[in-house]
Amino acid sequence: MTVRSVSLVAALMLPASPAVAQVLRGTILDSTSGQPLAGIHVIALDARDVTVGSAVTGLSGSFMFHLPAAGDYRIRAIRIGYASRITEPIGVDTRFETSIQVVLLPNPVPLDTLTVVAENVPAEKRIPWLADDGFYDRRRKGFGYFLTHEEIEKKHPLVVADLLKGMAGVEVHCSGPFSCAITMAGSSSMFLGKPCAPRVVLDGAVVSVGGSRGSGSVNWFQVTSLEAIEVYPSAAGMPVQYAGYMSPCGAILLWSRR
Repeated sequence: MTVRSVSLVAALMLPASPAVAQVLRGTILDSTSGQPLAGIHVIALDARDVTVGSAVTGLSGSFMFHLPAAGDYRIRAIRIGYASRITEPIGVDTRFETSIQVVLLPNPVPLDTLTVVAENVPAEKRIPWLADDGFYDRRRKGFGYFLTHEEIEKKHPLVVADLLKGMAGVEVHCSGPFSCAITMAGSSSMFLGKPCAPRVVLDGAVVSVGGSRGSGSVNWFQVTSLEAIEVYPSAAGMPVQYAGYMSPCGAILLWSRR
């Protein structure tokens, strides 16, 4: 029997008792291998193409419908990878149980070409204790200036004050290569035009309160021992634990290497 002739076989028109009347059962087969097909969506349509039943075939490829009335019905079979089929009308009445076979032709679905593009995602290397002290979180907020050890080394500074030169709102006053004072020009109005020196903090401890009398000098610290530095020219974004009466004068946070 050819594929065309077995694509729809109304077979086994067996007498049935009223208890099994108006039953339409069948099997879905692969046209190439002849094996039952699982996972086929099977739909029963009446003469007006209204859906009256729906099922999915199991491992045996079989399905069964208890139809609402005698009449002509068609079966539609659908599955990805196979050409969908819809049968000619199949007569179903109350005297017989109707059994059919539906053969599906493989129809591989071509997939679009998938292009994988590797994207260079920068990875941030965090020092655990700096992360615990909130250095990276504060840097992400964007207030002030932040330099890590690697960024400090690229500047080849002779003293810490060299790192502060060129920062907006920060003024570096040097009387010699190792004698520099730092002021925050934006906050000098607090002291009626007098220099306003920032608070200096080393590893979380305040070493210079700053203000109108503070020198703001940071050159006593060896620049090669710096792990990171934070500079706040004003109170904006300054960590609350270092704020206070002198906070408008800004702050310099030094973090030593461990």
